[in-house]
Parts: sequence; structure tokens; C-alpha cells
Amino acid sequence: MILSSLELKKHLVDNDVILIDVREPVEYNIEHIEGALLLPLSSLTLSNLPTVSKKIVFYCAAGIRSHKACVKILQEDDSIDVSTLEGGIQAWKQAGLPVISPACKKILPIQQQTQIFAAILLSISLMIGYGYHPYGFLLSGLVAVGLMMSGLTGWCGSAKILSKMPWNNR
Repeated sequence: MILSSLELKKHLVDNDVILIDVREPVEYNIEHIEGALLLPLSSLTLSNLPTVSKKIVFYCAAGIRSHKACVKILQEDDSIDVSTLEGGIQAWKQAGLPVISPACKKILPIQQQTQIFAAILLSISLMIGYGYHPYGFLLSGLVAVGLMMSGLTGWCGSAKILSKMPWNNR
């Protein structure tokens, strides 16, 4: 079942749902819906749900991962009452509903951090290539291949490494 932001808000006020954020910890720490529990899709199983006695509503950034979470849980037990927040936290905010966003945690999203990291590596490799030795250009090629593979596979090693950095895990 798909819930709109306003429907979810009513359920939260009535305290008849468990709200679970299936995004990664970095995303949750930047902003989340008040009262949401964090349980990333990558580690989601029926056994680590807090309860199944209430309706469970999953949400993510835009609704894709939360839909996958519903499918994943229903494959384990199709009797569980699960829903997804239509449009994710983006739709929640567009509806004018509040999010928890710690003032001390103004961190760039991982995607932007990864882009900055790639730009720094490219700049360094160009300086080395032009200023010191042509082998410096090899780093540019490696960065380009990494970006291409990330785009093709959806997996980015730099983003995984950056997500482990201390500023992303406070």
C-alpha cells in the first residue's frame, strides 16, 4: 500500500504505525522524519523489524528503496501490514511537513562529496601530468574509468569510502 505524506502524518499523530527509514545512516543523519527508526535496506530482514503488531511504513529519499523494502518483507511473510511513503522524504518536505535536521550537521550529501573528490583527483593528476611527469595523467584515466563504472553499475567505491569518514558518522 502507498501512503501520501498527509495520510502518514495522520497515522503518526494517531500513533498506529511504525515508521522506518530505509536510507543509509549518512542520509538519516542529515535529515529524517521525527520518530523514524533507521533500518537501512541493505540490512533489512523480517527478524530485525522492531515489531509486526502495528502497520509498518517504510520511507527513503524518493520512494524507490522503500518500495523494495515492502517487497523484501512481504517475500518473507506476506501477512505483514507494510506500506511505503509515496515520494519519500522529498514529498514529505514538499507537503510542508517538518523534518529533523540537526543544525550542527550541515554535511554535503555523499553524491556531492564524491563529485568534489573526483574533481580534486583530476586536478592533482593534471598538475602532475603537465608539471612533472606524463604518468600523472594515468590517475585521470583511472578516475574516468571509476566514474564510468559507477554510472553503469550503480556502485561507487569512492562513495562507500567517503560514507565511512568521521564527518559522515557523527
